[in-house]
Amino acid sequence: MPLNEAKATKTIAILGEDKHELDRIKKSISMHCRLKKDSHIFARGIYAGYAILLLEIGHQEEDIDYKISHLIMHYQIDFAIFIGFVGALKEDIAAGDVVIPLEFRSLAFSEERYYASPGLVSLAKRLTGKSGLTARVTKINLTVDRVYFKDDKIKLTRAKPEIFSLDMVSFFVAKAFYNHQIDFIVIKGVSDGINFYLRDFDFLFKAKYQISLVRLLLYCVRYPREIIRLCQFIQGGRKATKNNIAFLKDFLKAV
Repeated sequence: MPLNEAKATKTIAILGEDKHELDRIKKSISMHCRLKKDSHIFARGIYAGYAILLLEIGHQEEDIDYKISHLIMHYQIDFAIFIGFVGALKEDIAAGDVVIPLEFRSLAFSEERYYASPGLVSLAKRLTGKSGLTARVTKINLTVDRVYFKDDKIKLTRAKPEIFSLDMVSFFVAKAFYNHQIDFIVIKGVSDGINFYLRDFDFLFKAKYQISLVRLLLYCVRYPREIIRLCQFIQGGRKATKNNIAFLKDFLKAV
């Protein structure tokens, strides 16, 4: 299907950690697109008058830096949006909420700080009161190397009360765009609140943090007392995905 990208006023890259996230975005914004089999671009097309590139970046620092460098080398990007999930570190941030962090830090690289582009954050902040969603601009997102549960989160909150959310990727995305001098913003759905706990998370989400029906059933057999908690977690993740994409669409229309 031919794309009228020449008439687009801007080129926006939307990054996700895996193809499942990007496929949901592609379907939700109904953009005319074609898959790119010869590059890291998952899809490309037009939405709200802008040329859109969907890029799968994975979970590893080396892959993220390489794929973003490849993107910038081959495409003239006006700015980038990184979407996905975070865990909350505040009692008043619930699963399903949307957060837009201002600052990005890493537990492993404690001296480094990177910041989302002020103009994009200001636009997102104006939309938070109009979107009909529970969305907010927050202060600091911390990138860690594993999933944090209730006890971990409470301990971290006491030691670093300035941290609002956690993930395992955003710091490296922010660093890459900063190094390439490309404006960016991070828009994240909250998948789990501060009291999140599952007894055997690693078993349940063994393959690239994607849950399978077989593992879901086996988990329920192994830990029947966790079925309600598991259902709440899955429901929260679905709500986070839905709200994140809804806010993303509002943001693209307002740029």
